[in-house]
Amino acid sequence: MAVDVPPYRVDLKQWCQWTGAPWAKIAAVVGHSFRLPGPSQSVYTMAANAALKLIRNYDVDPGAVSLLALGTESSNDNSAGSVIVKGMLNQALAQLGLPPLSRHCEVPEVKHACLGGIYALKNAVRHCLLEDSKAIVICSDLALYARGSSGEPTQGAGAVALLVERSPALASIDLRHTGGSSDYRITDFRKPLLDGSRRPRSNLHYPVFNGRYSTYCYLDQVTNALNQLYGRRGVSPAEWLGSLSAIFFHRPYLRMPQTAFALLRLHAEGLSNGEESALLSSLCGRAEVPLSEVLREMGRDSSSRLLTGGAEDCEDPFPLSSELAKAWRKSAEFQEWVLQPLRWGNEKMMDLGNIYSGALPAWMAAGFEEAAVRNAQWAGKEVLAVGYGSGDASEAMALRVADDWQEAARRIRFSEALDSPCDLRQDQYEALHAGLPVEGLPQPTGFSIEHIGTRTDAAFQDEGVEYYTYSP
Repeated sequence: MAVDVPPYRVDLKQWCQWTGAPWAKIAAVVGHSFRLPGPSQSVYTMAANAALKLIRNYDVDPGAVSLLALGTESSNDNSAGSVIVKGMLNQALAQLGLPPLSRHCEVPEVKHACLGGIYALKNAVRHCLLEDSKAIVICSDLALYARGSSGEPTQGAGAVALLVERSPALASIDLRHTGGSSDYRITDFRKPLLDGSRRPRSNLHYPVFNGRYSTYCYLDQVTNALNQLYGRRGVSPAEWLGSLSAIFFHRPYLRMPQTAFALLRLHAEGLSNGEESALLSSLCGRAEVPLSEVLREMGRDSSSRLLTGGAEDCEDPFPLSSELAKAWRKSAEFQEWVLQPLRWGNEKMMDLGNIYSGALPAWMAAGFEEAAVRNAQWAGKEVLAVGYGSGDASEAMALRVADDWQEAARRIRFSEALDSPCDLRQDQYEALHAGLPVEGLPQPTGFSIEHIGTRTDAAFQDEGVEYYTYSP
């Protein structure tokens, strides 16, 4: 794996001073900082930077790559996709005296909110099984929200590239042991190109979202994805979750994975032990909730209520379980059962923000790097990765850690990607957010937008087309 983030950082403590938001709450719920791309950067330049780092850090033969897949929800060309990234890579590889990607390399783009990268990863695994070749999957996104909205502190930008091959050095995936779930949730999180009057939207880069409803959809969908995984694996949910070395989720902000895993852990206890669960009995006593009602709720299909209710009159799909989770959070065992499995890479992720399709793989990259630094004994063990995409769908997959995984983990260089940030002033942040030029910013290395075409002649047109350059 390899990671690229823009150098331009917004410190959330400073952001709280600018906006009047409570820093203690932001730090506890969201994180510490996020990144924004500069005027010469885009989803494509970040993707190409991450892929080139991957090729160079792991000495990948570009000619052996037969699939270059881009997972994103914020690409700005509605025609071409990862072929743009391929063009940039071949330009840089030529400058570096390295062979190009093959003329026969497939170049798909996969879009599904924050899950596009995981769908691309699963397709790359299938591709390599059939083709006996290598694939590169890139998850690159920009999460941008309107200023003053509840989503503003959860912004971010970056890219993660993953190498997929038949003999992986980091971890392996068995697609027979994954779980998935999807439902159409009309007003969860969308980016329509037209407004209700069919007029072009002026704020195409801002999503339409309903925060509380989106949270409920997230909880419902990841629960159903894990339930399928348990069935396909034939495992006791509580026992299996307790055996994992680490757990990673799609991470729009710090608190969301904690909330999701607490709910999943309680449901696993209900599925595995039912009325015999000492944990559930104890929590029901604290929350003054009947255990029988909690177990009935855990076994009930909640999707129909979320589908028919919609965002305007949404209700928590697991209200009793949520009460138990609140009571549990105040106990010492919550640290051991919930926060401990989520700790790997957590501190680094506090300074990354949400990068949509890249949020889950970035956390995995940070977690594997930290585990290698701490000499964690992960060889042969399993870790869990749970992806989610608004709209909405979820994928849960177990990864078996390779025997000699530490060498590959050290080459990720996640910490290096976060080094030497440029902290933005308020006026610089506001200008970048609005897409305006900003004076005095240091120029990033790697790929950048050289200029954007403006010609609309009858003989030649390039209006809006980005031209790229590479600077080592």
